[in-house]
Amino acid sequence: MSLCVLLGAVLLGCAPLKLLPVPRAWPPKIQGRKLYRTPQAFIYATSAGGAGWMDRYLKPRLPRIEEEFNVRLTPGAIIVIRPGDPPLSAVNKWPSCHVKGIPWISLPKIIARDVGLPESVWVCALPTDGFYHEVVNYQRRLDDLEMLGNPSIITSWPFLFMRPRLRRAYLEESDVHRERALATAAVEFCDLAEAEKEATLRRVADFYDEKLRAVCARYARRRCDR
Repeated sequence: MSLCVLLGAVLLGCAPLKLLPVPRAWPPKIQGRKLYRTPQAFIYATSAGGAGWMDRYLKPRLPRIEEEFNVRLTPGAIIVIRPGDPPLSAVNKWPSCHVKGIPWISLPKIIARDVGLPESVWVCALPTDGFYHEVVNYQRRLDDLEMLGNPSIITSWPFLFMRPRLRRAYLEESDVHRERALATAAVEFCDLAEAEKEATLRRVADFYDEKLRAVCARYARRRCDR
C-alpha cells in the first residue's frame, strides 16, 4: 500500500526532483509565486507541486523544440497557471477558468521587466493540465444547469459518450497552443540574426498550425480555436 501511495504522489504532484542555487538578481517571489530554479527553467509557482509538474512538462519539450527548429535555447522563466492562482498585475487579461464555450485560453505575453525579472531572459506563462481540466469542469457545470429543464438529455448515452471525447479534444488542442507559446517565447530570445530569427518564428507558426489541424481532423472538428 505504501508503494502505491508513493507512486501516486510522484505522478500527481511532487516537487521538482532537483533544485539549483538562485542567482542574486532573481527575486525569490513574484506576487504570491515562489521561485523554484530547476535544470529546465526558473519556475515561479504557488506550490511545490505546481513547480514539479511544470518541471516534468518542460524536460522533454525544451530539447524537442531545440531539435525541431535547430536552435539553442537560453534559460527562461516560467510562470505557472493553476486553478485559483492570483493574477499578475502586469497582465491585463489574466486567464480565468470561468469561461463560456470552452474556448482555448489565450496565454498572455509577459515582459521580464514588468514582473521584476532580469531583462536578459524570456518569460512565458503556461497553464497546467489541471487548469485546462478545470475549464472543462466549469463548462460542464454550466451545461448541466442549463439542461435541468430536460434531464433526459444529460443522461442520454450519446451525450455521456461525447463528454470524454470533447475533453480529450480540448486538452490536445490546448497542449498544442501551450507548446507553441513556449517555443515562440524561447525562440524570440535566441542568439540569431534578425532575418534568421524571423524565418525560424515562421517555421514555429507553421509547425504548430499543422499540429493543430491534425487535432481538428482527429476529432472531426470543423475548426479549432486560435
